[in-house]
Amino acid sequence: KTFFSLSTKDGSAIWSFKTADGVESTATVWEGSVYFGDNSGTVYALDRNNGTLIWSYETKGEILSSPLVAGGIVYVTNTSMEVYALDALTGKRVWYYKRPIVRDISIRGSSSPSYDGTRVYIGFSDGFVTALNPFDGALMWEKRLAEPRKQFKDIDASPLPDGDSLYVSFYDGSLYSLKAADGSISWKFDDGGAGSPALAGNAIYLPSSSGVVYSIDKGSGKAIWSYKLNEGLPSSILTVERYILFGSSVNGVIALDLEKGEERWQYTPGSGIYSGLAYSNSNLYFLSNGGFIYSIPCK
Repeated sequence: KTFFSLSTKDGSAIWSFKTADGVESTATVWEGSVYFGDNSGTVYALDRNNGTLIWSYETKGEILSSPLVAGGIVYVTNTSMEVYALDALTGKRVWYYKRPIVRDISIRGSSSPSYDGTRVYIGFSDGFVTALNPFDGALMWEKRLAEPRKQFKDIDASPLPDGDSLYVSFYDGSLYSLKAADGSISWKFDDGGAGSPALAGNAIYLPSSSGVVYSIDKGSGKAIWSYKLNEGLPSSILTVERYILFGSSVNGVIALDLEKGEERWQYTPGSGIYSGLAYSNSNLYFLSNGGFIYSIPCK
């Protein structure tokens, strides 16, 4: 129930802040403030330099996603299928959107919002992806991607905007390329996952729930290469220069060549990794399933 700011040099604590509950949300930094949520449903805005509370706002569900900050507004989702738009400086609510409650079995998680300058995109556990007006929360379009025969319909991966296209993956199904303007389907790739894909050049890199990482041509939706993990599931993808990087839920960090998918190196901390990876100044930072934070060189 504590949020820490750590030194990138030696991992020592710069400051800490007591929260109402545990924190699984990834923090977002914007204009001297850091934003995140906790499992009580509270959104926090702290001064990034000293950890002083600027404001907090209580929602009605666990916050497991990463807040999005754009145009002075914080967009945040929770596990109750709610979206809140909050003023980044004051925490005052700008608008609110809620999906109907679903009765299907779902995976614990929620999609982080994404933004392309025109629409805010969010996936939900009912299998729908939505495009919302960033200023008033009005529904611009919605698209059901989950297939009726699938057990888990969740879209927990963050939608990935790219110009006129939007790439969306759902846990027990497929990766879709949609037209950003109206949500119509351009192509479908028959594997998906809860981890967010990444884009580099003309390829999409997909961490799938079948334990395979794919490189997919973004124009055609055809696989360029694939890499099968020996065991476990891949985390969300991070692209760094000539590598794609991801964690294995059983082993450790794996680095693959962007173009060929060949394994370049692994780092095993003694437990798996399912958190996101962060990169800064040639170093990779991650939290292991054993509860330790690591910094390793990535060159």
